[in-house]
Amino acid sequence: MTLSPVDQKQASSDSSSDSDSDKGSNDVDMTKLVDFLYEDLPHLFDERGIDRTAYDDYVQFRDPITRHDDLDGYLMNIAALKHLFRPKFQLRDNYEVDT
Repeated sequence: MTLSPVDQKQASSDSSSDSDSDKGSNDVDMTKLVDFLYEDLPHLFDERGIDRTAYDDYVQFRDPITRHDDLDGYLMNIAALKHLFRPKFQLRDNYEVDT
């Protein structure tokens, strides 16, 4: 899934205001992104849902039986799963971020 942080503009201005920061305006603050995901993803299957404004409209999702190329299709799949199975989403404390 392609993500853009909710406050990408704020993160860019924060990083550019740091005098010893080498980040450009297109860099993502990974700590803020991980914090956002830990806050947002537990709502994947509840009534609140995820903050769709934080995600890019172009999403490629593939599993053995499902294929989506946009956020609407992905969220439709999530809604179907929520209705059919009533899953509970749980994040673990350890994670790895590839850049």
